[in-house]
Amino acid sequence: SRGVLPGFKRDIQEYFAAMSDLGLSLSDILAESLGLPGDYFREFLTQPLAILRLLRYLPVASDVDKGKIGAGAHSDYGLITILATDEVGGLQVELKEGVWANVDPIPGTFVVNLGDMLARWSNDVYRSTRHRVVIKRAVTRYSMPFFYEPNHDTVVSCIPTICGESGSPSSGDSSSPPETPRDSGIAPPGIGIFGPPQKPRYAPILSGEYLLSKYHDTHA
Repeated sequence: SRGVLPGFKRDIQEYFAAMSDLGLSLSDILAESLGLPGDYFREFLTQPLAILRLLRYLPVASDVDKGKIGAGAHSDYGLITILATDEVGGLQVELKEGVWANVDPIPGTFVVNLGDMLARWSNDVYRSTRHRVVIKRAVTRYSMPFFYEPNHDTVVSCIPTICGESGSPSSGDSSSPPETPRDSGIAPPGIGIFGPPQKPRYAPILSGEYLLSKYHDTHA
């Protein structure tokens, strides 16, 4: 209530807006790293599917051998996740199958997880980050993940710097991908930083439908 947490709604709304701006800036960095114009993903993020969760983990120490764990191993479904966490720690990422590394909290920083949708967009040049939470001490842990996903109607398919124009994403109609202007900054197939066009590893998908199907599988 307002009496218990004065200003809570305002603070959360401001934080949500700041995370949305950060997510957009990170999408520019990702685009440039993939040989694309810095604003390439922005047309697919005009109405992003963004969710902020406020999580409290019970003060129960994990026991991996007994299957008692704060959060089981998984990858996030969407584009990127921006995570703020407290000093308790517990986040681990999988370096290779069965090998886990601690992600120790650093004050004043965020953890950025790459999601399944980015893996599909980049044809696995970027892999989604498989992670889990293993709480080593019986203390309460807090975290705030911000999930930043493309517009509901975005068609996600392999980007042109990796798979050529036939795999590029579009918004709305997957049957007619937009043409790329000569001055767009996108390297022609075979000339980009990733060499000759690759074969797409994933079929095109609609962002919203994909997320809904993953949520259904998780909670069925």
